[in-house]
Amino acid sequence: MQEAAARLGCTASTIRRKIAAGQIEARGSGRARMARLGQTASSRRAMLAASSR
Repeated sequence: MQEAAARLGCTASTIRRKIAAGQIEARGSGRARMARLGQTASSRRAMLAASSR
């Protein structure tokens, strides 16, 4: 989660919330969970900004 958060410029908690809400795909469970960040960086930032409003 830390690497995904660093790439998106947010916190790991935000990544976990986005996964729980179905806004970011992830696989695995618990500490082995990995976020899937297949979109471009700009579209990921836009998604995070739009969902935080």
